[in-house]
Amino acid sequence: MEQQRNVRKGSRLQRQIEELQKRMEAVEDILDNAKEVLTVEEASRFMDIARSSLYKMTSDRSIPFYRPNGKMIYFEKSDILAWIRQNRVVAIKKTTGLIRSLSLMMILRRENVSNLDEYNSKSK
Repeated sequence: MEQQRNVRKGSRLQRQIEELQKRMEAVEDILDNAKEVLTVEEASRFMDIARSSLYKMTSDRSIPFYRPNGKMIYFEKSDILAWIRQNRVVAIKKTTGLIRSLSLMMILRRENVSNLDEYNSKSK
């Protein structure tokens, strides 16, 4: 009987520990999101890449970083976001629409007309 009570207490204690761990992780996430200057570890988690990849990028100087004391590397979150956004890939639908617009403009220029209505009346 005493043994069963101890097992129940143990499992209840284990659940409470797991709940506290989840809460701690949530608090850490909130604190990480609030930081503006990140370490290599934090920046690699923020970007979801390996630390070695991030070190390689700093070695190649392909990503902006700070080294205030000559050894430790830091990243500004806004710099990382700007770096990520610098090579935007346009969606296919937008690209297709742009190609169609450019093609139409070339046809109008070739036919020496200024708008589509003029082109349609000329081709009749």
